[in-house]
Amino acid sequence: MPEQEPGRIGVTETRMPGEPAMPTNADEAREWIRLYTEIIDFEESILARMREMSRTLPPEVRGEVDESNITPMEELIARYRNRVDELEQVLRSIFPAEEQPAGRG
Repeated sequence: MPEQEPGRIGVTETRMPGEPAMPTNADEAREWIRLYTEIIDFEESILARMREMSRTLPPEVRGEVDESNITPMEELIARYRNRVDELEQVLRSIFPAEEQPAGRG
């Protein structure tokens, strides 16, 4: 994965601060997947609330709110989902023997 310019995740970076370009083992990959998934769940709850509140706004205001808040949040969530997909691919292709924790499968 190419390095990205420093900045906030969802704006210019593909990875979160502190996240390595490539996990060193399956446990590390699974931990980042867990973190991204937790953030996705949180962001989706915020997005649902924003959409609910947006519906109560006058049409001329709703478009601005959608453009400045809802659309960027949808794009952020999509980037997080893409990163989860990338990390899951790493688990399958680079750490296949370690993909499932012991006792599972």
